[in-house]
Amino acid sequence: MVKRLIYGAFISFMIFTGLQVAPLSAEEDSSHFYYYILVDRFENGTTENDTDKIDRDSTAGFYGGDYQGIQKNIDHLKTIGVTEVILSPIVESEDYLGQQVKSFEQLQETYGSEEELKQLVDQLHEAGIDVLVHVPLQQVSTTSDLVGRDWIQADGEIDFNNESAVEYISDRLNDWIEQFQFDGYYIENADQLPTESLESLTNQVEGFWLGGISDEAALENGIDIFDIFDQVVRFGNYEETFSRFTGYDADFTSLLNQPLFQSNDVAHYIDFKHTDRFTRALEPTGNHPVTRWKLALTYLFTVPNDPIVFQGTEIPMDGSIDDLSTHKMINFLAGDDQVSRHVEKLSSMREEYESLRSGEMKILHDEDGFLAFERILDDEKVYVLINTTETSQHINLTDIESGKELQGLLINDLVREGDDGEYRIATDRESANIFVVKDNSGIYWPITLVFVGVMGVFIFFAITMYRKQRHKNI
Repeated sequence: MVKRLIYGAFISFMIFTGLQVAPLSAEEDSSHFYYYILVDRFENGTTENDTDKIDRDSTAGFYGGDYQGIQKNIDHLKTIGVTEVILSPIVESEDYLGQQVKSFEQLQETYGSEEELKQLVDQLHEAGIDVLVHVPLQQVSTTSDLVGRDWIQADGEIDFNNESAVEYISDRLNDWIEQFQFDGYYIENADQLPTESLESLTNQVEGFWLGGISDEAALENGIDIFDIFDQVVRFGNYEETFSRFTGYDADFTSLLNQPLFQSNDVAHYIDFKHTDRFTRALEPTGNHPVTRWKLALTYLFTVPNDPIVFQGTEIPMDGSIDDLSTHKMINFLAGDDQVSRHVEKLSSMREEYESLRSGEMKILHDEDGFLAFERILDDEKVYVLINTTETSQHINLTDIESGKELQGLLINDLVREGDDGEYRIATDRESANIFVVKDNSGIYWPITLVFVGVMGVFIFFAITMYRKQRHKNI
């Protein structure tokens, strides 16, 4: 495991333009785009493993999602730019979330066989996607084969202060890496577990370690969780994030000032498996989900933290955590592919422009629902505009040298220097765009060729109609 002793420095283009986007890199130091898969609720790829545990009439029952269902959608995951999938707990469990563990020795039979899991991991690797597995470390079922051990308490809670518990779990995780070739593990609510035990576990098990932080105050109180994990997931701020993108005039100051906002060693999300879907939060406003998801996702992919997406976001799905509808099975044939294509563009741009991954972030405007910022790395500058308001917005840039141009990546646009030496970039109401600084290319051929083509068709049509009319008059 690669240790980080100091956490984080604070710090396609569309085919229409003719520019190419670099392919995703599988290098260790590349940016991360995590995609959490709730295996039971992803897709039922085969009914052969649908045992009598399947109960689709109950919101809390097993629905039949399996490894074959994930395997059928690997091309989709690759297309939208996923670099790591996080599989929900794979161990035998009483519940579909994998939290009430029956056995760490057996896999959940409704998900498929060990051989099918191996095939899934192999094919994900072939697609350039790493595989992390969520490891449940809080609780075991009252029917678990572990009940009676001295590190299992009466209520089933795992006493992770006990070194025997750490040794048992580390043995299992090492066995899985050898057997299935997993790339690492994810631990939820990591700041609620003993620091010394977590450090012992991550030292004994090689691989990439991702830890969920449910209480950011733990970091402020001296628990340096970045010494233990390669990266952490920020929990607890989703309601505040929701409010910034459901309305028209909220500023982003409180989000931008959060302690871990500028860290590259942190992942963040819009919604997740323990929250309502963002789509549900939009219902009272009457705002269109696709429009608002594009705004929220642009923010997610362009600020310093790495993006983590819960399955179905790209559909986009609706649901509430209260009735567990946020976990309903994905219907890949439903919804609008606009959000999926937007995610694809954002992940490609994030890979193409290093400043979006690790560049310094400077706020240019944050007021009344309009956020503008730049990401800077060496000579590369990228500008991001996110407009949640009901009117068009713009900013004038004065620090760009003369003779440059700014190309819009999400929405096709070209901005050149004004007579006053400034560059005016703008975005329409409820829209976002990303601008990159380029050398002045002279004639903007994409627009020019389209214009010439349209005029050519018009002239051809006019001549044809003239000849037909002339023929009638003869």
